Amino acid sequence: MRISGKIGIGITVLAAAMAFSASAQAEGLAGTYRGNVTLLFSDSHIEHDGMVLKLTQDDGHLAGTAGPSAEQQSPVANLSAGRKLQFDTEGEKPLHYDLSRYGAQWRGDVNGKVAGHAVEGRIMLLRDPD
Repeated sequence: MRISGKIGIGITVLAAAMAFSASAQAEGLAGTYRGNVTLLFSDSHIEHDGMVLKLTQDDGHLAGTAGPSAEQQSPVANLSAGRKLQFDTEGEKPLHYDLSRYGAQWRGDVNGKVAGHAVEGRIMLLRDPD
């Protein structure tokens, strides 16, 4: 089905505005975020750990690294930003992060599978001052 005329132009303008809005939202996300992660494993043990997320913006492309400290960082995959911030970590703890902004904080859920155990958890991050 072909959309033409004013409706087609309106849809094109709306799609471009949405893409620009997501890009503008991602533009302001570059920086370092620190916080805590709490993970509950299916074998009932709980882990509390620090989290450092470093986001960079280059020519409209958002990239990042994450790890338990600024010194221990690994690239993140499937990074998307807008109303939510979502990404995956790989390696020793392959987890999916799904965060929403609450004022100055990013908070959300973590899930995945580590060493054969299902994992669920919560994360909270604050941006470092520039």
